Amino acid sequence: MQVIPYRRESIQPAQITLVQATYNGNDAGGPAATGLPADTWAVLGQPMVLASTYGLGIAFAAPVLFCWQGGLYLLGLWLGSFVPRDLLTEVSVVGGILILVSGVSMLRIKDCKTLNMLPSLFVSVILYGLAAAFL
Repeated sequence: MQVIPYRRESIQPAQITLVQATYNGNDAGGPAATGLPADTWAVLGQPMVLASTYGLGIAFAAPVLFCWQGGLYLLGLWLGSFVPRDLLTEVSVVGGILILVSGVSMLRIKDCKTLNMLPSLFVSVILYGLAAAFL
């Protein structure tokens, strides 16, 4: 197992400033500065950061990304009235673990096939249904 060291010079200073200011609540347009919820930052802020890193082509993809993420957000609002709170918690826990495993794989600590673990989201729904039916 080989651990690749973190190199600070691979990140440009403008990107560090934007990310630090966003999470510190300074005037860089983050959710704390503008009063927007964090979900809105995820929909509106990601295309700006990606465009500053990867160029103008990503900026043109921003409307598509906005529609996709906005549609998922609206779907979540609509399903929120139907899905029990406990089921949402179970799926969120499994999703958080999948994000953690994806991060471990990106850091090259352990090679994990995250896509092979996606059915675990459905397994948690099935187990919740069985527990609700028999308990």
